Amino acid sequence: QFVQAPIFTAIIFYFFAILEGRGLAAARRQVVAELPQTLVKNWIIFLPATAINLGLVPLEFRVLFINVVFFFWVIILSLLIN
Repeated sequence: QFVQAPIFTAIIFYFFAILEGRGLAAARRQVVAELPQTLVKNWIIFLPATAINLGLVPLEFRVLFINVVFFFWVIILSLLIN
C-alpha cells in the first residue's frame, strides 16, 4: 500500500484530468493538492482491510473480500476526484 497506492492514485488523477480535457497542468495541481489526503484515506481503508483479510477471512474468500473493499474504494475515489 505504501509503494503502489501513491503511484496508481496519481495515475488515476492524471487519467481523469486528461480525459476531462483539463490538461496535464491541472492534473499536476490536483496531485499536489489532493494526493496526500487521498492516500491517508486509502490507508485508513486498506490497512485494516488487509489485516482483516489476512487474519480473519478464510483463504477461499480473500480475493472476494479485498475486491469488495476495492470496489467501494473506487466509488469513494471517484467521489473525491469529482
